[in-house]
Amino acid sequence: MPEHISQEPIDQNEEQRELQRQYEERMIRVRINIEQLYDKALAEGKNPVDALLDEDFSEGRQIFGADVVDGFVTTARELEVLSREEFIEQTTERIGNIVQLVYFDQEVRARSAALQAERASQHKEQISFGHLNASIRDFEWSDLSLGGNTTLRSGEKIIEISWPGTEGPTPPAGIREVEDAFRQMAGYVVEHPEIKAVIAVSWMMSRGIAKRLGFQVHPEVSIQPDQQKSVVDWATKARQDKPYVKGVEPKDVQLGVIAREEFLQRYNV
Repeated sequence: MPEHISQEPIDQNEEQRELQRQYEERMIRVRINIEQLYDKALAEGKNPVDALLDEDFSEGRQIFGADVVDGFVTTARELEVLSREEFIEQTTERIGNIVQLVYFDQEVRARSAALQAERASQHKEQISFGHLNASIRDFEWSDLSLGGNTTLRSGEKIIEISWPGTEGPTPPAGIREVEDAFRQMAGYVVEHPEIKAVIAVSWMMSRGIAKRLGFQVHPEVSIQPDQQKSVVDWATKARQDKPYVKGVEPKDVQLGVIAREEFLQRYNV
């Protein structure tokens, strides 16, 4: 973790602990990406710093501000003289100093959430299957390995399911109605080969129902804090008259994915 972050006391309430956990998990992935960038650059006979600066920083400028991102770019040449481990360590630290703003700076968090919402709304089509609402949109996260030779690429078309709210169909009463909705959805997936996966961002992905339905859960994928709060608020309201013992917390909101082939094997019957 960047040194100056560890020196600042963080209010250890539940939300802050969850944000800290998300930040640390994200930085693990950042470090892995930097390691891969460095090794790929050397294998291709390129300068790792050139490879780093070839990345698209336009979205970062919108979220963090041009001064912050341009400051990182300007000082990146200092990394050229470093060994592999020093390059990875210092690049991870410098990026961490920026990324932490998404989690601990309210203005940056708001800009990040707004940008993601805008991007999703521009590429989203609403549709219903049985008792489920669904959105056909682009996969917004980084490339995600689903095991074997299957990778869900950022920007590929997916169906994201969600439980209905105050409008639309009534929510499914149980797993059987979810499976019925998935069978209806399978016909749509067959007719649209561009759809590469079915996903859900829900507290249910941290429960046994996710595996029963065929979801592969990815707790390592960061969910925006505002989205987590929205899901938890909805779940709390929907469950207030249910005899559930276990409550719903932000950390329960996780990404679940069923790859296209797996989904059709299960539900195209």
